[in-house]
Amino acid sequence: MSTLWIVIAAVTVGALLLLVVPLARRRGPAIERGEYDLTVFRDQLGEIDRDLERGLLDEAQAMAARTEIQRRMLAVSDATQGLDPNPTAPGKQRLGSSPDNMTNLITIAALAVLVPISALILYARLGSPNLPDQPLASRQAQIQQAQNKAGEMSTMVSRLAQRLKENPDSLEGWVLLGRSLATIERFKEAAEAFGRAAQLSGGEAEYLSTQAEMLVMAEDGSVSAEAVKIFEAVLAKDASDPRSYFYIGAGKAQEGNLKGALDIWVKLVTVSPADAPWLPEIRERIGLAAKELGVAPPQLSPLPRQAPAPASPPATAGAPGPSRQDMEAAAEMTAAEREQMIQGMVDRLAQKLEDNPNDKQGWLRLERAYRVLGDTAKADAARAKAAALP
Repeated sequence: MSTLWIVIAAVTVGALLLLVVPLARRRGPAIERGEYDLTVFRDQLGEIDRDLERGLLDEAQAMAARTEIQRRMLAVSDATQGLDPNPTAPGKQRLGSSPDNMTNLITIAALAVLVPISALILYARLGSPNLPDQPLASRQAQIQQAQNKAGEMSTMVSRLAQRLKENPDSLEGWVLLGRSLATIERFKEAAEAFGRAAQLSGGEAEYLSTQAEMLVMAEDGSVSAEAVKIFEAVLAKDASDPRSYFYIGAGKAQEGNLKGALDIWVKLVTVSPADAPWLPEIRERIGLAAKELGVAPPQLSPLPRQAPAPASPPATAGAPGPSRQDMEAAAEMTAAEREQMIQGMVDRLAQKLEDNPNDKQGWLRLERAYRVLGDTAKADAARAKAAALP
């Protein structure tokens, strides 16, 4: 931290020097305006002679130009010598004259005070004076550690995938693989894993919805026709799934069909509980779409707060991902043991949120995880926690 303040002090001194030195420097004697004009006219006479030699002017043109310039020189000479009884009087126009010393001193003192104070105020508002140092060596070590963990996680994912080749009918295994792949942002493969889980579960809406969401994330938020088709299949099974409404509407908006997007998002509001955490964003999207279409935003009433909550809202991250140790254990577990491990992961996330209750995204992930496990009461409680946060 001391190094930072030394650098700040050095930069401040340098800035002050750049501002103060020109003010403190003594300038040469001042030049009167008339003297300056005479110098310019002499240069113009020389330029006329050069133009005459190059053939740019003939004798008549050169003579006329000289006469005009000489007339101006006489006028200036009369003003500076014959007609001005006090050429050094105050107020006489001079070029290159310096302000008086008192003005310079006041300006220098003001800069010396205001520049450092302004810099400190600006840094206090925009900077982070309490931010700890981040030495390059420690940052490189953290990056290397993260890369090592990512490599280990990829290895564990590969081992779990190999186990599923030997036991391809393990629903819990495919769900765990999908979550693990989402954790390391291999969304396309995660979509395939959740698709397999949906097949094994007989078309469970939650797995289908997650599969489609992974397809969207694999396309950096672009809602493909394949994802829309799956979301529509989800709504055929569960007409209150908020993710499906959200992404179908987003897909229509991306295609330029704002009217279709508006209709879908309006439907989402009507099937959502009043305290649903995704409602503010949806209402904002509805307002923007209505403004773009030139219509008044519809007056909507969501379900009462006591209504059963639908499936989890769209999220930027999946359920809590497994650790390296979780993956190693999962590769050797039975189906029942894997289910127990998943419950343990959810419990650990719940404990973290008790320690950090202001993590809104964490509460949303916990709600989603509880719904996957079928624990509706705890999912509702997690949703309420998220809704209470800004």
